Amino acid sequence: MSDYQSFTLEPFTRVVGARITGIDMSKPLSDKAKEEIFDAYAKYSVLSFPGQDISPGAQVEVARMFGTPDAPRKFRLYDEKNHPLVGLIEQDGSEDFIVGEAWHSDNMDYENPYASLVMYQEVSPGVGGDTLFSCMYSAYNALSKPMQEFLEGKTALNDNTRTSYSAKLNKNYTDKGKETPDAVEHPVIRTHPVTGKKLLYVNPAFTTQIVGLSLGESDAILNYLFNLVATRPDFQCRHIWDAGTLVVWDNRSLQHYAVPGYKGLRRMRRVEVRGDRPYY
Repeated sequence: MSDYQSFTLEPFTRVVGARITGIDMSKPLSDKAKEEIFDAYAKYSVLSFPGQDISPGAQVEVARMFGTPDAPRKFRLYDEKNHPLVGLIEQDGSEDFIVGEAWHSDNMDYENPYASLVMYQEVSPGVGGDTLFSCMYSAYNALSKPMQEFLEGKTALNDNTRTSYSAKLNKNYTDKGKETPDAVEHPVIRTHPVTGKKLLYVNPAFTTQIVGLSLGESDAILNYLFNLVATRPDFQCRHIWDAGTLVVWDNRSLQHYAVPGYKGLRRMRRVEVRGDRPYY
C-alpha cells in the first residue's frame, strides 16, 4: 500500500506508524524523495526503514531532512572525535533500568525539546527490545470538549527529578544528563508547528504539576491523562526492531516506551533534531 512514487509505504495502524521499503537511505536522495518522506512523517509520525546499511555520517544527513541535528544533551557519544552529533545507547537487558522505560517525549525538561529522533539499530538482541509509540493527536481528540477547553491555555511544570536517579544507574547517560535543571513550563495542550494540529503534551517521566492547580487537583488530572495514554492501544503501535533498521519519529506528536525484558546486546545510534519552544 503506497501513495508515493519514491518508495513503498505500509501503515502499521490507521493512526500511527508506517514501514517504508524500496529506498536506500544511505545514498543521496532526490528532492522528490525527501518531500515524500517528510509528507509521510507528518502523516504517520513514526517511519521505519528496515534493511538499511547506513553509516553514522549518513544518519546525520537523514536527520537534516527534518531540521538541524543537535549534539546529544544527555547520552554518551558514539564517536566523539569523528561523529560528535551521534549518541549511543547500548544495553544487554540485565540492567535495573532500561533507557526509555516509561511513557515519555524526550527532553521535556528543557525549554526546547527535540523535534525528531533518528535511531539506527546496529546490534539486535534477537527477541525483544521493542518500542511502543502512542499518538498524542489521538489522545487530545479522545478528551471531551469540556476537558479540552479546561486544559487549553494551561501549562505544566516539567523536570527530570523522576528520571535523574534512574539515569545515575545507567552508563548510557553522561554526567551532564544527570544534572537536574530548573523546572520548565510547557503547554498541556500544544499546537504542532508542522501540521497545525493540537495534541496532548504531558507525560509521567517529566510532568510534575499543572500550574495554577493544587497538587491534589493536578495529580488527579495528570493521572487521568497519563492513564489515557497508557491504556488506549488504539492510539499505539509496537515497533519490532532488527539490526539495520532505521527509525525516524516525531518527538512532539508521539510518546514512546522502551519495552524491557530482552536478553542480549542491543546497540543503537541516536541523532537528535533541534526543536522549538512549544506553544499553545
